[in-house]
Amino acid sequence: MYNLNSEICEFLSNIEPEKIYKEQAANAQKDLRDFLKSSAIFKDLYADSFLTGSYKRHTAIKEIKDVDIIVILNKPATILEPNENIKELFDKLKTALKEEFELKQIEQQRRSIKLIWKFENKKDNDIRNDTLTIDIVLAIRSEEGSNYNLWIPDKNLDKWIKTNPQGHIDKITAKNQASSEINGQRIFVPTIKVLKFWKGQYYKTPKRPKGFLLECILFHSWNNTADNWLNCLTEAFQDIKNKYGAYKYIDTDSQLDSVIEDIGLEDKYIYTSTTYKNFKIFIEKVETTLTKLNEAKNADTKYDAIKKLQEIFGSEYFPSPKETDKDIKNVKTTEDKSISIITGSNKNPEAKPYG
Repeated sequence: MYNLNSEICEFLSNIEPEKIYKEQAANAQKDLRDFLKSSAIFKDLYADSFLTGSYKRHTAIKEIKDVDIIVILNKPATILEPNENIKELFDKLKTALKEEFELKQIEQQRRSIKLIWKFENKKDNDIRNDTLTIDIVLAIRSEEGSNYNLWIPDKNLDKWIKTNPQGHIDKITAKNQASSEINGQRIFVPTIKVLKFWKGQYYKTPKRPKGFLLECILFHSWNNTADNWLNCLTEAFQDIKNKYGAYKYIDTDSQLDSVIEDIGLEDKYIYTSTTYKNFKIFIEKVETTLTKLNEAKNADTKYDAIKKLQEIFGSEYFPSPKETDKDIKNVKTTEDKSISIITGSNKNPEAKPYG
């Protein structure tokens, strides 16, 4: 098997959000939180806010398409479902937003209000391929002063749902810190980013499962102790197949309701809009990708191995092979380490800085 650490590290660097996108997201979320805090219409309801979602968990890729904000409402904490009118609260938030933003920027969602952000500087808008959206999630604490175990509204169900976004953040961080290192870098969070990129690159439709669900899927299937990146990615897709492969045979959407466990709440499952047909396609794509990853590991030359990875991740972000890679044959030792027939070395190259 080949040592492709330098190529995969370059790929990881390529899908990492650039500084400009991190700055845009940081400035936009701060401006919006400051606005809600001082809004004449909403400030009496505003108690506090914090970031969540992939931006906060450092699992966002490329442009950073969305930022999630939890807005803690100035309502009494309760361990029981809050007796608060969901429609009235959403309407109050929308009315406040309309004072500052255009109506076409505001979209009611099931559990949040989506705001399509427009930057004052035209250059900030022009630099992006996709818009930046901010999802505003209203919440009531179940414990006074705690950002764990929150109640959030579900407009469709007209119910308050228990969730723990801060717990999700903590567990993702802990899982990453406990994961193996490759060239001094922990591997769990980067693998989440690869999985998200793969979903958008390898097959774009159906759109589901989306990023949050992909994080949960990888978190609960993770059994990865790889010491090089090609093995890491192969093991990750193998782990997903091992845990969820049988679910491609289900035939109703309701059967997915007890498949993917929540990360923040123990013994709870994710209620997902992903259909069983979506999930079947996802598992099938995982299987075909796993085949290609194993073909890359067993390719005749390093050149062929890299080309196989480009079939999975595309050529725009995954670096192309060099002509000299055709001369590097797949020679295995008894420890299953790749050895270059040119250099005779199996030493890992230095990884590029990441993150």
